[in-house]
Amino acid sequence: YHACNALISFLRGDGSTNENCVEGELMVPYLGAILQVLGEGPLGKASSINQEGAVLVVSGINVLACVANVVGKDFEPYYANFMPGLLSFMKIGLSPQGMPVNAGEDSSMAILRGSAIEAASILGQAVGGKESPAFLQDATQIMQFVLLYLSCANQIATLQAAADAGLSNASVSLPLPMDKVQASCARISGMMEEEFAQFMPAILPHLLRQAKAKNDMSMSEGDEAGLDATNKGEVERDAEMGTESMTVKIPGMGIKKITVNTTVVQEKSQAARAIYEHAYALGGLFAPFSKLCAAALIPLVSFQYNSEVRATSAMALAPIFDAACA
Repeated sequence: YHACNALISFLRGDGSTNENCVEGELMVPYLGAILQVLGEGPLGKASSINQEGAVLVVSGINVLACVANVVGKDFEPYYANFMPGLLSFMKIGLSPQGMPVNAGEDSSMAILRGSAIEAASILGQAVGGKESPAFLQDATQIMQFVLLYLSCANQIATLQAAADAGLSNASVSLPLPMDKVQASCARISGMMEEEFAQFMPAILPHLLRQAKAKNDMSMSEGDEAGLDATNKGEVERDAEMGTESMTVKIPGMGIKKITVNTTVVQEKSQAARAIYEHAYALGGLFAPFSKLCAAALIPLVSFQYNSEVRATSAMALAPIFDAACA
């Protein structure tokens, strides 16, 4: 685990930028040895991973993706050795319908699947994307799985809505993190280009739902302790609820605690970025979706709670308008 993280840090630095810290040619002499250790170690047994071992496997998958990203086309001789394992990890612990077999599994298995699908898309980029017949075949398989996943996501959203309304006690989590799936789809669309258009009618409704989600903000009574913490730059975070709170003194109203659902805000930004990637990759083929996307993103250009949402939405509108005019 620590060796994996050390190698990632060596290749990527602190992760503050999207640039690699090491040139690919410096890694090539060690590539075979590194991949052999990964194949015999963390990534060696795709069929026997449990929740306890998932953390180590995720570290191994992240190293694999990082190394492939650094060495690029030099990864091609090893592609066939690792992609089948990633495709297995992507589906591990899931029923043929795409739902977890173990209803009580913790989040580590979902993170494992999400890391696998993201790494698979990175490996595809490394070997040339559309220029690699092997990856195009694998990309189609990945996207077929994504369609199944999105169907499950619809079912889970329905169950969650019933639970929120007090009509059900069901609590079901997504089998993969949605942000990992969306990032992978965006990456694959850039490689498949026009061949990706067939998947857009299934993908786009989820992105638009995120972009148009209601801003979840509430205001309640605050106290002096909370006000002092806010004045010191401290933000109260609730990881389980996905919220951030700060306490302020409002003239005429007194001390108030303002809580914002930052998960919703992050999902808006992720949706806008994914729409940008799809519109840019598909060009004129995105035209049938341009009106719906523009209607969802134009209001976000003036989104008052987050500058990243404003920036990504504005950026996405350019290829959307280009597609509409093509």
